[in-house]
Amino acid sequence: MSIIHVPSNLTDLYESYPAVSSRGEPRPLAKLFRFLAASSIKWVRAMGRLGLRSYEDLAFKTFSRCVVDKSASILDVGCGNGGFVRELYRLGYTGVIGIDPNCQKEERCPQILIRDIFDMDGCFDFVTFHHSFEHMANPKQVLIKVQSLLSQGGLMLIRLPSIDSYSFSHFREHWDGIHAPYHLCLPSKIGMLRMADMVGLKVRRIYSEQLVSSFLNSVNHTKGIADFAENGMRHYLENFPEITLLRHPPPDFTIRDILYWLKMKKKVLNNGTSDYIGYVFQKN
Repeated sequence: MSIIHVPSNLTDLYESYPAVSSRGEPRPLAKLFRFLAASSIKWVRAMGRLGLRSYEDLAFKTFSRCVVDKSASILDVGCGNGGFVRELYRLGYTGVIGIDPNCQKEERCPQILIRDIFDMDGCFDFVTFHHSFEHMANPKQVLIKVQSLLSQGGLMLIRLPSIDSYSFSHFREHWDGIHAPYHLCLPSKIGMLRMADMVGLKVRRIYSEQLVSSFLNSVNHTKGIADFAENGMRHYLENFPEITLLRHPPPDFTIRDILYWLKMKKKVLNNGTSDYIGYVFQKN
């Protein structure tokens, strides 16, 4: 699924886009869990992943499953404000570089560049797209470029919304994952695997990801409540982490509602119809 008409002022719209304009620091407990998830010890990584439950933490949860060596050269494409890149650098991944044509300023340590992926050269062991791939209008050309940047046997991780999800079939145009006009292309699982195979990338693993807050955001959309409205979910999550939903239900939701969507979260993770999906591809 792709947007028909890409807005001509999309660059201007990104000036106030939260992932670009905001630079919030992770909570202390989140920092601890991220540190554990980056461990070289398997059971410690597992403990860290158990504690990672927010939207931002899902990136670290899936990243840790890939078991990337700390000496690896890493390229984070569409890094936004650079939060993920700075955290990786802090955790010892000193070979990480972040790029984003819409980020507000460049940094040196770690290296964050105002640059498009098609302007990059060099060789990388690991390339990541954390909810940035769907912001690109030319997905096949992007994959071709990544294939040229990867070292032999190098890995690519793409995390993005899934149109094969329960939420898309249930909420349709109100689904949180549509996020127009920013999301330009949302490939199906079959489409994603076919594109990757055409450019010489083989799938190694597929991960399902789901947040209760994503369900609640879609419910709000059916009521005409915007993400950052005073009673919207993104506004709520600026003050309360995902883990506190039962203790502090968002506006217009009851504890019974949260329990229902917690049950649904477990269901979609088990049957592969989650809101988000993570692909790990390898260059042969």
